[in-house]
Amino acid sequence: MLVDAPHLITQIGIQQPACNSLYFNEPPQAYYSGLAARLTPGIQISERESALHTIQDFAKFESDWDGYGALPIHEAIVKIASQFINSLPDHLPCPDLTPNTNGTISMEWETRAGIAHLEVGKTRYSLYIKRLIGNAVLRDGKSATLAADVANLIGAILYPPLHHNAPVTRISYKHPLHV
Repeated sequence: MLVDAPHLITQIGIQQPACNSLYFNEPPQAYYSGLAARLTPGIQISERESALHTIQDFAKFESDWDGYGALPIHEAIVKIASQFINSLPDHLPCPDLTPNTNGTISMEWETRAGIAHLEVGKTRYSLYIKRLIGNAVLRDGKSATLAADVANLIGAILYPPLHHNAPVTRISYKHPLHV
């Protein structure tokens, strides 16, 4: 219908706002800036907040939350996992989050370079990174020490910086008559 009446497109673009305030609780500028933030690669505030809300939802699970005797997710694990999400560097996107039946939380990343699986418990964490090329990386440690160095390791293996190859050879030519 708009193709048949191109003059209406101009009229709508001039007279109507970008979005109707009846459908949005925020002004249009906030909506579009939020949209731009979600389209930017890496971790964004909305993505981080979504992950933190998901972790908080895991804390609400009671015993037998899966119908097969699953343990609830302890508040200490929720705190550790939330702190880890908040410590993620900007270039590392939020992981897929999964509650485990043993009461732990798993975080997973997958790229063309490989996969990483981090499981967070009350006292210990376990990290497994399967690289597409090279050996697997295994790490574990105390959950209290789970910090940015684990996130940086994941980022270095699965999200390496892009390098642009540029020639370093400089070729110059001198004309024999101008020597």
